[in-house]
Amino acid sequence: MLLLVSLPGRSAEARDCRDETPLPAGVRLIVPGADVPPDAARFAGAWVGAWKDATGDTVCATLVVEDVLPTGHARVTYSHGTWEPFGLRVPMYWRAPARVVDGELRFALPMPDRPPMAYRFSGNGLAGTFRGGGHHAAVRVPDLAGIGCRRRLTTTVVPPAPGAVRDRLTASELLAATASAGPVHNDYFLPVGSARPARHTLRGTLTKWDTFRAP
Repeated sequence: MLLLVSLPGRSAEARDCRDETPLPAGVRLIVPGADVPPDAARFAGAWVGAWKDATGDTVCATLVVEDVLPTGHARVTYSHGTWEPFGLRVPMYWRAPARVVDGELRFALPMPDRPPMAYRFSGNGLAGTFRGGGHHAAVRVPDLAGIGCRRRLTTTVVPPAPGAVRDRLTASELLAATASAGPVHNDYFLPVGSARPARHTLRGTLTKWDTFRAP
């Protein structure tokens, strides 16, 4: 479920969101042709910034308008980072068709309920809405360089030592009604303590489920 803010609010010191939002492989910027109307061509490019509420910046998001056609149709990529207050623990992205109508870039995220999003110019940046509300303050960045999930953890996660008692990913934690917050070190997915070799050899095909979802 995607949650965003519902009200625009007072400005706060903006943070650099470029390292908080993922982008899919193959995303690129195509310069609009001379036959693309100026009011549509001006949307082309990468736009980065935070959604805002009454307290200031919240979740970071990126809008990449990859290509704009003479008809006003476009191809866009939208992504957001993590934001614990909204329960957004996994950064995600979507690619979608869009169209510029009456000076507004409109598209729907490819989700079951197809939530609509819209962007208009506000000064030198874009102001975005989600389901007709909220306020995404996005500014243009020169290119796609530096955009991606590269934020370092602010705390050190210590994996369990061999023979130690497992203190994360326990049965009670996995069966709890709500998931625990915070990252889990990869070593927690390995056997803890004494372990025997695998009884069977893996046979078959592993298929990655990657429907516009960040790894």
